[in-house]
Amino acid sequence: MKLFTNFSSLTFAILAVVFSASVMSQEQDTPAISKELLAKTTSELTTKCKTPPQQPNIPNGTKATMDEMLAAQKAIKAYQAESLNYRSCLDSTLAAWDTQGGTPEEISQKKDVAVVIFNRSVADEEEVANLFNTALRAYKSKPQ
Repeated sequence: MKLFTNFSSLTFAILAVVFSASVMSQEQDTPAISKELLAKTTSELTTKCKTPPQQPNIPNGTKATMDEMLAAQKAIKAYQAESLNYRSCLDSTLAAWDTQGGTPEEISQKKDVAVVIFNRSVADEEEVANLFNTALRAYKSKPQ
């Protein structure tokens, strides 16, 4: 289920870029990002940086044991480290695009895609932290 969530998040992020580029093109008379460039960009990012790390499962705090909560905390720390590495790869790829071929417009559009994916990764990490904090509060408030 989490793989589907990550895939859906990535797909949603890419669609958001296409939609925003389309809206911007109508407002600013700049061409929208082409499907080919979008596909090339996402393929390049996936090849270089793989896919975003899979979100860990968060136990139900009202039913979880201490061992389950500690295991979740450990999984979250690993997820955060993987997310940081993933975003570092995105940053490196963005920086490399400045020195590689392509028109300034293409490079800008590719960066727009990468920024949306980067921001989605941050939002996913924040979501995991919020879910864990909610589970932790529920765990601490249940009768021991």
